[in-house]
Amino acid sequence: MPEPSGVDPASRLPQALESVRLSGEIACKTGLPFKYMFSLRLGTRPKFHQLVYRACTQKPPDNLAEEVYQWWCTTIPQLRRTIEEHLRNEQPARKEAARASFDSFVLHVSKALAYLDRFYLPRRGGATLEQVAAPEQDALRRAFVGLEALKI
Repeated sequence: MPEPSGVDPASRLPQALESVRLSGEIACKTGLPFKYMFSLRLGTRPKFHQLVYRACTQKPPDNLAEEVYQWWCTTIPQLRRTIEEHLRNEQPARKEAARASFDSFVLHVSKALAYLDRFYLPRRGGATLEQVAAPEQDALRRAFVGLEALKI
């Protein structure tokens, strides 16, 4: 079912997902919290939530939940690798800010993708959004902080 504006989610979803990924990359490279990048343009967050919800709640064959889930599964490792490569030789404070921004990206985007955890993944049987992101968050923490800092 098309949106009231006449543009269906299938045509806007790839552009929206890429925009969010790039915002996350910029936020992590600059050390800004992702929530600020996500909110720079008025209404960005609610529009993204609404677009993802509409894309994931359509009846087959227009349901795009699989595409959104695959985007999440590829974006999180890709973003972690980009951050590691870009900030490999930076100061510890800058690395910590980038790691915190990555964690913020995971938190805010996974809230927008909550439909997947609640409805799509229980039927499909895949890893939850958190299970996909947790190893990448740990890998980034180990890369920037070192293994000795993780021991308690």
